[in-house]
Amino acid sequence: MDGITRKQNLYIQSNNLIKQSTPLDMGRRILAYEMATSAKNIPHVCFNYEPDVTDFISYFNKLKKEKGVSVTINTLVIRCIIEGLKAAPKLNSHLNYKYKSARGTLTTYDFVNVNMPTILPDGTMQALNIRNADKYTLCELEQQIRVLLQKFEDEMALGQAQIDLSLSQTLNFLAHGKPITCFSRLFWALFGKERIKMGGYNSLLKYAIEVGKYNKTVKKDARINKYDLDEGTIMISNIGSIGRNLRGHVTMFELIPPQIFGVLVGNLQRQSAVFSDEQEETIGVKTVLPLTLAFDHRACDFGNLIPFIDRMDEVFANPHILDEWL
Repeated sequence: MDGITRKQNLYIQSNNLIKQSTPLDMGRRILAYEMATSAKNIPHVCFNYEPDVTDFISYFNKLKKEKGVSVTINTLVIRCIIEGLKAAPKLNSHLNYKYKSARGTLTTYDFVNVNMPTILPDGTMQALNIRNADKYTLCELEQQIRVLLQKFEDEMALGQAQIDLSLSQTLNFLAHGKPITCFSRLFWALFGKERIKMGGYNSLLKYAIEVGKYNKTVKKDARINKYDLDEGTIMISNIGSIGRNLRGHVTMFELIPPQIFGVLVGNLQRQSAVFSDEQEETIGVKTVLPLTLAFDHRACDFGNLIPFIDRMDEVFANPHILDEWL
């Protein structure tokens, strides 16, 4: 068998291994761009934090049963993280950094907008934005998340919101003096081989016509919009809700710029532990909550993380704080 024939056979074999070739959907395009920008530009520092939440979770379950409230562990952890941010407000910031001049501006917010990735009915991933999450009680926060998730089930509104967000991101290049990048993205989105196709429509024009009809029948405040998808002040991602039997740690968690801090939440795990008092040491079992804390090293240092961790430890050691949160 000569070299040309061998190469042809290898080409045929490799093609036979291809199961499916599918362009990225709109949601994945937005996420892919954000993650690529993050990996390219941000010097990440990640820390695996494993607080003991044995008594805290036990009291939480008891309180739910006694008061008949319906609050998920996911919502509870978000509320705990918000409490930690109050002790370390610098982490709740956006960074605008310019490489050419080596200058940057850190903007710290007095409100907490939480980006929370969620799986949509079609199996794709999209981060929703829980605005002013720090202003809600635990039950109100749970209700707000449920309302947003219900809005996400409307595919027409979601597609419209994704296009609006993508367009805003594209025009942002123009505002920052990058017209070539802006017009290039617009051209490929409208006319490229993998141009945007929403809801099964072959062109944005046909989709826009359907959106116009849809907007006349559905109230604006009842549907998702680009601000529900926009970047928050912090990302909180719960992989424990995806794989409940997962064991281990995520060692790298990409931030979404301009955010400088994010938390990845694992699922509750039972671990053996040594307990000691003044007289003796005993071996027992505790419940831990694996958290991966990531921050942008350009904006802050590990010292900025210590107040956050200290406050989280205080919260988990004093479960009766839940009485105030409900």
